[in-house]
Amino acid sequence: MTLRKSVLIALLLSVIATPALAQNRAKADPEAFKGLMGAMMKAMFSVLSDPEMGESMAKFYRNFHDSLVAQGFTKEQAMKIVTSTPLPLNK
Repeated sequence: MTLRKSVLIALLLSVIATPALAQNRAKADPEAFKGLMGAMMKAMFSVLSDPEMGESMAKFYRNFHDSLVAQGFTKEQAMKIVTSTPLPLNK
């Protein structure tokens, strides 16, 4: 696993775990919470803006589209599904 993938996974796990903890932190210290969320978002955008990440995302979408067509969807149906489906990292 590359360092970039490791960083992205760590960021995603922290984003998933943060909401449960964040509610108490936000009530206790809203400014600290705002700073923490800002730092996490900057790190996430830094990773996502890397050209290598763009290539990975493009491969994901291309493979998804091609798999839908292979399963019997028309190209138009596959494109509609692909464009309405967020990347798995958004969940």
